[in-house]
Amino acid sequence: MDERDTDLVTNLKLQRKVAVFFILAERIWESSTALFCTVLLFVACTLSGLWEVLDPVLHLMALAGFLVALLFSVRHFRDQFHFPEQAEADARLERESNLSHRPVRSMAAVPKWLHDDNARSRYFWKLHQDQHHKKLGHVKYFLPKFGLSSSDKYSLRSLVILLLLSGYVVGGTAPFSHFRTAFKPHLGGEEISLAMDIWAAPPEYTGRAPQLIHQLTGEESRDLQAAEQGIKKFTLPEGAKLIGRVSGGGKDIPAFFVGDEQFPFEVIEGENFQIEVNEIGAGRWTLEKGGDTLISWDFEIIPDLPPIIKMLTLPAVTDRSALNIIALAEDDYGILDLKAQISKPDQPEILEIPLPFPSGSPVVESKSYHDLTAHAGRASLQICG
Repeated sequence: MDERDTDLVTNLKLQRKVAVFFILAERIWESSTALFCTVLLFVACTLSGLWEVLDPVLHLMALAGFLVALLFSVRHFRDQFHFPEQAEADARLERESNLSHRPVRSMAAVPKWLHDDNARSRYFWKLHQDQHHKKLGHVKYFLPKFGLSSSDKYSLRSLVILLLLSGYVVGGTAPFSHFRTAFKPHLGGEEISLAMDIWAAPPEYTGRAPQLIHQLTGEESRDLQAAEQGIKKFTLPEGAKLIGRVSGGGKDIPAFFVGDEQFPFEVIEGENFQIEVNEIGAGRWTLEKGGDTLISWDFEIIPDLPPIIKMLTLPAVTDRSALNIIALAEDDYGILDLKAQISKPDQPEILEIPLPFPSGSPVVESKSYHDLTAHAGRASLQICG
């Protein structure tokens, strides 16, 4: 056997193994229709938030129904599924490659009379093997077939996929958060529903939009703290305000606690409360209501550093008696105003000259020319931002 024949045999062995694996994947797909539909239907119901509006008894009955359906679908999968044999994979390779006379399956065939002393029979057998060997070079890989209609004459897979997408859309901004309540029907009496919106509003000088700190809609307050994976940290500019609104959860007035300070909410009406803290301080802020800790955050405050303004060159007078001013200004939140102030030592009046610059940029360079012939005289110059 030459090197070419060795490569052909090696490649064929790989093709046969891949064929077995692909047929195995097809068998799993075809046998799992009931299991696929049961699992995805449960996920669709959960994403849509169905469990949060169901009566606790109905919630338990639905969970029991899904459990029975899951056990049935697993048993159905076990009854329908069987591992593919190598002969099936070889036949599939021949069919997908359009090869006749079963060259793959007869590759290792050995007739009983081969060991007989019959030279003519050996000669014709050798011709037969050579013909099949040539066909083996035309064996092609095939891809598994995962059609939605495979073993699903009622198109149930398509239906549950549509329900899954609908549940994701209906589930709101955080559909995956509904999994927390899927396996926990509320059997402890009347459910306490709590909603909140907490925002941090940066000061105007930053030019930043308000930042959402926490939002909760229709969740149970007793599950809120357990649902949080650790304490979130936020970095806010100095002077940011904390704006909050809490609804439901009883008539106890909620309050923010940070260190020894307390910031109680204002009652709007009934169980609706709001608050506006003029300036957020650094540290751990905790929201409490009725003696229960609802949630906590860590705030880090970035101080507002003063702008840095300097002249790149000394003011100079051009040939046309214009004053040339070149200045550089820096600020962490951007420059909003830049001007030069000119004053005389013996006079209190101050002449202000607006300097051109790209507004809002953190680093700006201003270069301008000004005709000050009407203000001739000795003066001192100062650049202000």
